[in-house]
Amino acid sequence: RADILAHRVIFWLGHSGIILAGADDDFRVRWLRSLSRQFRHLGRVAGRTPPGVPRLRALTGVVVGGLCLPGGRARANTALKKLLREVERQVLADGGHISRSPSSILAIVHDLVILRAALLTANRDTPYLVQNALDRMGPMLGLLRHGDGGLALFNGGFEEDADNINTTLDLADTHGAALNAAPHSGYHRLSAGDAAVIVDTGTPPPGPFSIDAHAGTLSFEMSVGPHRMIVNCGAGGEAADWGTAGRATAAHSTLIVDDTSSSRFRGRGRRRGQVRECPREVASSREEDEGSIWLDLEHDGYVRKFGLIHRRRLFLENSGSDLRGEDIMTKSETGRGGKSSHSGNLPLSIRFHLHPEISASLSQDGSSAVLRLPDGDGWKLRAAGGTLSLAESIYFGERGHARRTEQIVVTGTVEFGEAVVKWALRRVRGNG
Repeated sequence: RADILAHRVIFWLGHSGIILAGADDDFRVRWLRSLSRQFRHLGRVAGRTPPGVPRLRALTGVVVGGLCLPGGRARANTALKKLLREVERQVLADGGHISRSPSSILAIVHDLVILRAALLTANRDTPYLVQNALDRMGPMLGLLRHGDGGLALFNGGFEEDADNINTTLDLADTHGAALNAAPHSGYHRLSAGDAAVIVDTGTPPPGPFSIDAHAGTLSFEMSVGPHRMIVNCGAGGEAADWGTAGRATAAHSTLIVDDTSSSRFRGRGRRRGQVRECPREVASSREEDEGSIWLDLEHDGYVRKFGLIHRRRLFLENSGSDLRGEDIMTKSETGRGGKSSHSGNLPLSIRFHLHPEISASLSQDGSSAVLRLPDGDGWKLRAAGGTLSLAESIYFGERGHARRTEQIVVTGTVEFGEAVVKWALRRVRGNG
């Protein structure tokens, strides 16, 4: 893979002082010959790398290798022009990545920092597009970070290592404050007290950039201080069954109708994994008053099959101790859609996936659930318009690991195209 080869070229060069320390002439010749062969091959295949982070990384490797290796300047100049076109194409105006993956933003910041350092070493100016992209991506990463310093789990992303994120941002030298809203990327952040709520308010990206996209429209994650409380399941890994399951709406903390995902992906053929059907419109509005925040959101991902619009309203009180939500299903005014727009009932579920470190217990009458954080902090979830239950879940937030966890599920019914479920998460004192 060209992206892996690019990283090897970059790190062989970056650590050449250690690799060659005390080495004899024969080893030096063989090492340089191997590195030159790898670089030449990378130059041949970089432009054919799949679009997205892999292509940008491959081109970065060609630029860095060309600046450092004899006779590579012409190839570096050509690759730099292609790389700048990719940066312009992939980095959105608010600093997000076209794939909408938080991990992709971090990966590109990391690579552009390396690129900038190589250009500086070669006495070359940093292109405006590179510096401008770094300046935009830093605040965007701030929007997507939880209280533990890691990233939220949306669209194939992972938590990532908080120390690595801090180091990368320090090297990028981006000082902008975290964004509250990213209209181009489709995310909102609600912060009050020690609570942070991060919400997906976008549509899956286009074409090949949707290969890792998830059907998580209007899902949210919530952390309190350094503890994640409400999460999405995350990317299911390379196993086909878990990977598919992790992309489904049911693996996200949002509403799902009749166990049908709001976005659907291709299962075979040349465009396998890319988005096939998804919400055409996702609307969002935000209001703030004296530290309290309201979000009013809706998407039409259920119009085509069921003739339904999902509206979600969120309110975070200014102390950060009270998050209220309202999920509303209504008939589409366009008249498009399937069975529920005419008659009959449909099941709905609102899922709250819990981080593995959170313990949960249902009240005896099933009207509420108490969540306990590792530090003993307690939160109570209540719902009206549905029935609460506790079920198994799984968490893929740590790259390469799967952890058992639980989810709270609020089940209800869409009756003749209408449903309203209200819920609230409030901090409790003592035994709640």
